Amino acid sequence: MSATQESARINLRTSPEAKALIERAAALMGTTVSSFCRTP
Repeated sequence: MSATQESARINLRTSPEAKALIERAAALMGTTVSSFCRTP
């Protein structure tokens, strides 16, 4: 596990449908939305 702390923040505006899709994808992967968005 990395000891690096994340300190930069990204704010994103999207449609409610896209937000729900991202949240569902993260849940299906068993991770948080933040971790899901950082996955390469």
